[in-house]
Amino acid sequence: VYSAVNYTGDGTYNRNITGFTMTPDMIIQSKYNNVADNHVFDRLRGWSQGDLWTNDSGVEGRYRGGAAILQNPSVMDSIKIAASGTNYLNSNSAAHNINAWKRAKGFFDAVAYTGTGVAKSVAHSLSVIPEMMWVTSRSNSQNWAVYTPSSHAAGNTLLLNLDNGGAGVGGFQSTAVSATTFNVDTGDYTNESGWTYIAYLFATLDGISKVGSYTGNGSSQTIDCGFSAGSRFILIKRVGATGSWYVWDSVRGIAAGNEPNIFLDTSSDQNTTDSVDPHNSGFIVNQVSSASGGQSATNINVSSGTYIFYAIA
Repeated sequence: VYSAVNYTGDGTYNRNITGFTMTPDMIIQSKYNNVADNHVFDRLRGWSQGDLWTNDSGVEGRYRGGAAILQNPSVMDSIKIAASGTNYLNSNSAAHNINAWKRAKGFFDAVAYTGTGVAKSVAHSLSVIPEMMWVTSRSNSQNWAVYTPSSHAAGNTLLLNLDNGGAGVGGFQSTAVSATTFNVDTGDYTNESGWTYIAYLFATLDGISKVGSYTGNGSSQTIDCGFSAGSRFILIKRVGATGSWYVWDSVRGIAAGNEPNIFLDTSSDQNTTDSVDPHNSGFIVNQVSSASGGQSATNINVSSGTYIFYAIA
C-alpha cells in the first residue's frame, strides 16, 4: 500500500518510472537535490488532470496546463512521464523522488467533492475514522487545510503549504469525522459554494501505519508505532508553533547518523541532519537546534513542544 522510488532524470519523455511494489493511486513527486516544488498527482482526479503542489495554494495544473503531465500507467506498477512533464518531473541529471500510496481500507483514501457553502458531511471509503486529512481546492487558489484529532481539539486547522501553527483557521466541524464521513464547515478552505476539492485521508493500520502525536523532551526519544522493522516513511509537524512539514523516507535514507529530509511546505532542496534514527518499533527523534554547512535545524523534539506525526512501516 506504500512504495518509494528514487530516480535520476534523463530529460526524455514517455519514460516509465518503475520500481514500485504496487500500482500507485496517489503520489508526491519531488526533485530533492535542487530547489523545486512537491507535485501531487492521483488516479481519482486523473493523472493528466494536472498537479497540485503541497508547498503552494494554487489550483491544479495551473502552470503546466494540466495536459498529460502524467499519463495513465501503461506498465503495471509504474508511472509514465509525458512530454510536458520532462523539464520538472524528469529534468536531466537531477535526483528525483516519488512517495506513492495505494487506496486501501483502513490505510488511505482519496475523495473528490464540490463545495456547497453550507456545512455538510462528505462520504469516504476508508472504513475507519481518518486520523489525518489533507484538503485543498482544485479549482480556486486556497491553502491546504489539515485535520488531525489532536490539532483539531486544540482549535487548530493546520496548513500543509505553510509552517504556522494553524490557530484561528477553520474548515472542519466540531464533530469532524466518522468511519464513513468527514464533516466540513462553511468557508473556502474546505467548502466554498461551487469550488471543487480533493481530500486525502490517512489512518492508523496496525503494523502498517501510525498517525499520532508526541511531546518533545529536548533530547532524544523513541516514537513507538507498533512496527516490527521500523519506518520507511516519516512525516513530522510541530503544532501550536512555527515548524515545517518534515519528511524522511527509506529510499533516501533513515539511518543512525545524518539523513536527508524534504519539506512539504517549501520548495527548498533536501536538508541533511541527524534528526531521526531508525528503531524497530517506529523511529527515534533527536532535537537538532542548530546545524552547519548550510543545513537547517529541524527542532522536531523541543522540550514541551507538541508534534503530530505520520509513519509507514
